[in-house]
Amino acid sequence: MLILFGVHTMVWGSIASTIYQQEVPDELRGRVGSARLLFDLGGAASSRRKPS
Repeated sequence: MLILFGVHTMVWGSIASTIYQQEVPDELRGRVGSARLLFDLGGAASSRRKPS
């Protein structure tokens, strides 16, 4: 199951990056990329469980 999740993540990342690069204007690509990275990493950090 873990391998399937890893493959899904790689495929989705490739598709999302392709769409992002095609649809975002050149002058906004850096800002949109930064926001995207913030949400990706922020979501991963917020999903960590606090120790009890």
